[in-house]
Amino acid sequence: MKFRSIRFEWKFADLWLGVFWKWSNAREQLDVWICFLPCIPLHLTFAKPDTKVVEQDPARERQQLTGERYAYGAALQGTPVESIANNLTPGDPFDDGVRRAVADIRAWQRSTGALHSRIRIRDTNRDALQVFRDELEEDFDHLAAQMRSYPVELSYADHRFVLSDEDELQNLIDEMTCAIALHDTIRARERAREVA
Repeated sequence: MKFRSIRFEWKFADLWLGVFWKWSNAREQLDVWICFLPCIPLHLTFAKPDTKVVEQDPARERQQLTGERYAYGAALQGTPVESIANNLTPGDPFDDGVRRAVADIRAWQRSTGALHSRIRIRDTNRDALQVFRDELEEDFDHLAAQMRSYPVELSYADHRFVLSDEDELQNLIDEMTCAIALHDTIRARERAREVA
């Protein structure tokens, strides 16, 4: 095996720490991802000396990023994840990007414990979402104590939530965390595209 390339990547799906590798028999290539920081893996590629390393076509990559952006935007507008993933064509770069984003969204929902298949918080102002979510986390114990006696009504922008227990409050915080993460992913992908 011969070392072929090294690069940092931004991958929302790589929300982990550690090492992951994948062997491709077809390309006779070993890819190794080392994650020191979540979502920013160091990607090493090794191949046999006579094997050509397969690089992604820039036009196809742009179409995939457009598909990802579409899926993240639809999720932020409250479209159920199942609806976003319907009617995708195998091999189409745009649809491949949508599939990749839907996998990211589902992984994030599983990791945060979000129970809903869609994000109820529709907002394009990421910083306002962050402030409201931080306030909910700070007041969690106080709100949970209130909910033991009576339901609590919360308002955010044009949204109104009536919460009756700690699980509903935690789920709302998780949904806001997911929406903020989607905003961050969109921003990071746009910055990466500008640099490339």
